[in-house]
Amino acid sequence: MAVEYKAYKDGDEQKILDLFRATFGVDLPLPFWRWRQLDNPAGGPWTETAWDGDSLAGHYAVAATKMSINGEAVPTCLSMTTMVHSNYRGQGIFEKSAESIYSRLSDAGVRLVYGFPNVNSHRPFIQKLAWDDICDTPTFTLDVASGKPITAPSFVEEVMEFDTRFDALWGRVKGTKVIWNWRDSEMLTWRFLKNPVNKYRIAVATDNSEIRGYIIVKQYRSSDLDIVDIVADDKSALPPLVAWATQVARDMSLLNVNVWAPIGADHRESLARAGFQAGAPVTHFGGRALLPIDADFSDPRLWHYSMSDSDLY
Repeated sequence: MAVEYKAYKDGDEQKILDLFRATFGVDLPLPFWRWRQLDNPAGGPWTETAWDGDSLAGHYAVAATKMSINGEAVPTCLSMTTMVHSNYRGQGIFEKSAESIYSRLSDAGVRLVYGFPNVNSHRPFIQKLAWDDICDTPTFTLDVASGKPITAPSFVEEVMEFDTRFDALWGRVKGTKVIWNWRDSEMLTWRFLKNPVNKYRIAVATDNSEIRGYIIVKQYRSSDLDIVDIVADDKSALPPLVAWATQVARDMSLLNVNVWAPIGADHRESLARAGFQAGAPVTHFGGRALLPIDADFSDPRLWHYSMSDSDLY
């Protein structure tokens, strides 16, 4: 059979959702798909489809992202959903759809594709798609009951929007890390406030009229609170922000607070002092350069990333 590889076109959505259901046994909500692929301010959609006539045999989607590399905006993509229908496995569709979309991305000037492959796809990405295995990321967890109750200080307040103060903060911090995703008010608003599935809470640490740092959390199942992003231009703002998250979890009678803390992350010391412990789950992190990059992206010490940089949180 001759499988034909094509870029996504309007009207492919239902076949994509049907294949997702057949592959993973759960539904992919159409509003979430549209939000990620069609409403993304970084661009797109970037989706490769593999067709056997009218049958969708395979699919590989990446989401456009804008990354700060040495303080400069660089077009990149987050690797997301790869799937092959059970009737077509073993025919190289995974590799061929990946190489097809990677070629289109590089032609468009996209420098890097990166992602967080699960345990099943981790090895195929390394062995078949020539990804660099950057690092494994443990989850830092605080048992709320064992932690010392702390009330967040008054200069930490919950907010409902990302205003221009967040742009000022991003302007101050974007050059302090070599590689990380763009975090201005437009991207933050899209990522957190326009998400059609997940609900987030945002708090800021302020100094007069300025934001010195922010934290974003989301409830996970009925027991945990995930810190999905934390950024500050002053390390002294980090412990109060972590204290706010812990207080939220305690007020909601949740058991644990979870967070990622990459090598060299500013908040690692604050987590250790608060009693967080590194453990499972451990998330794989990797990527592949499509065009030259002015940084060694395979060096985990150069990256800053959080749960929110994955498509799962």
